[in-house]
Amino acid sequence: MDLARPPVCTTMPSATAARDFVAARPGSGMHLLSSYVTRSLIVGLGMVAAGKRTHVVRDALAGTAVIEAVILAYFYAKPRSSAELHTQQHVAQFLQGDTSAIIPITEDTLIRAIEIGFGMYMAGTRKGIVKDSLAGSAAVQALIIAYSMMAGRPCPVR
Repeated sequence: MDLARPPVCTTMPSATAARDFVAARPGSGMHLLSSYVTRSLIVGLGMVAAGKRTHVVRDALAGTAVIEAVILAYFYAKPRSSAELHTQQHVAQFLQGDTSAIIPITEDTLIRAIEIGFGMYMAGTRKGIVKDSLAGSAAVQALIIAYSMMAGRPCPVR
């Protein structure tokens, strides 16, 4: 890793979709739906990788619905804010070799797992919620890190 280069931030497509939806931009509903389906697939793949074999689609859709609801609520409450910047800045710092960024990345992953687990519980799942929600959240976090490595721009200085 080149520590001389500035950290790289990315705007995740899901954050862009939520921000556009809150701003009532044309076509934003389909973009949000696409983001929801894509995130559900990633969460479901994480669950399958962890050994889940029953109700994967239902649980992935329900868990992702809670994540999307939280993101939308955030953008409705603070429409001018950039919700993804917090997470992306930590990922960028981590990719530049700053191991202290592991703590906030882990916090974000655990919060996302709680959201997924809540959705799974509301959908009727009672067994394996912790393992499956952690696996789904870890899959999403792994994709965020991979996406940040491939498509980035310099982080603004805070």
